[in-house]
Amino acid sequence: MKGERCELSPPPPAAMPAPHRLLLVDDDNAVRQLIAEALRDDGHIVAEAAEAGSALAQLRAERFDLLVTDLGLPGGMTGQQLAHAARTLQPDLKILAITGYEPAPAAAGSPFDILAKPFALGVLGARVSALLR
Repeated sequence: MKGERCELSPPPPAAMPAPHRLLLVDDDNAVRQLIAEALRDDGHIVAEAAEAGSALAQLRAERFDLLVTDLGLPGGMTGQQLAHAARTLQPDLKILAITGYEPAPAAAGSPFDILAKPFALGVLGARVSALLR
């Protein structure tokens, strides 16, 4: 038709994937804060806990995509025990255990990934991304 303008709308923005929800458990405040900041910089939503008891309370209250836990935790429950309890609460939960000690043989054969400290934050980010795919 003569005199009518045809305006093209810009395409809708690409849908951004929802950020993943991670629970980070480490009793060393400095280490936990550094790791949490790196994971947040990678676009994740990160909840934190300093010991297994508060981590379990969060796991009962919220759904998480990934648990990142130190294996050596205070308070009577190890990170490995926390990981098994977490899987009971959330069977599809992915788990990455981090440790500054040589993993025990039982931990080495466990159904979750283990990353030895010290590690580069880029290595942590890559491992987290691989687990969340």
